[in-house]
Amino acid sequence: MAAVTKNAAKVRHLASGGTVILNDGTDDITVSLVNPDSVIVTPPFLERINYKDGNTPQVPLEGDKTTGSIEFTAIAGAITGTQELITLATARATDNKVKTYTSFTFNIPDKDGATTGQRITMNNPWFENVPQYKGGRGSPDSIEGLKLVCRYADWSPTTY
Repeated sequence: MAAVTKNAAKVRHLASGGTVILNDGTDDITVSLVNPDSVIVTPPFLERINYKDGNTPQVPLEGDKTTGSIEFTAIAGAITGTQELITLATARATDNKVKTYTSFTFNIPDKDGATTGQRITMNNPWFENVPQYKGGRGSPDSIEGLKLVCRYADWSPTTY
């Protein structure tokens, strides 16, 4: 059996020029001023179904597919405008479903100024909840609770 080391690739740092881009079907909207310390990425996976045989726990079964998500906080810019975060997050669809966007792309460069890196693309994402505007005391105001979600099949990690 070979000894394998995982998670030993290049160290990533979102603050080294990472970008967050929301596509509304017409425009690529670059989300500026993302707080890199706030980013939480949760990939989709198959739920675990725990069970026992008598009193002995067994290896869980695979269950239903879950959604993937990316959560973040951004320093507050404009509040009003057709392509501002709060407007986009609270937009309504014309049917009875939640408003979805064409794609959401999250790029993490290999290093500062690099043109290569890791990319997570979510197709047909939607905002999971209403973001909150939070006043800053000694720091800039922020927009918190930004969470985009996508279905299991619409999650695509790649390199660029």
